[in-house]
Amino acid sequence: MNNQEPKERLLELLQLENDEGTIIDASTTWEAFKIFGREYINKSNVALLFQVGVYDFTGKPLFYFDPACQFEIVDENGEYDHFEQLHCELTCDPTDELERINTNLWSFDFKSANDFFTAVEQLSEFKIINKLKNCNISVYHEDV
Repeated sequence: MNNQEPKERLLELLQLENDEGTIIDASTTWEAFKIFGREYINKSNVALLFQVGVYDFTGKPLFYFDPACQFEIVDENGEYDHFEQLHCELTCDPTDELERINTNLWSFDFKSANDFFTAVEQLSEFKIINKLKNCNISVYHEDV
């Protein structure tokens, strides 16, 4: 798999979903990720992940809203080699309300992408997160 192709597609969708030309709000980011997820979920060895919480990865605690797409990479014999993830990560300074949020859901726990997206959107935490504005965004691909 060319790992640039999914990243370019996600960036394209983020730009299409964002009316103002900057990618800083959780609602439009989530809508773009849903479109992307529906396109990729039916491909072999792909799962979607919704993960949120406050973490100190950089020396400063930040709130992370990080929907990701995980790809299982296989070798020339079709055997498992490793996983790669494409992240669509929003970060912002934590508030008291955001400090209490820490959860994750995997799509393989649901029958379909739509069931996964519905479950995420029904989380009380998601209703808080979906209002986030003025976030920093980072779209990146990594081996895990």
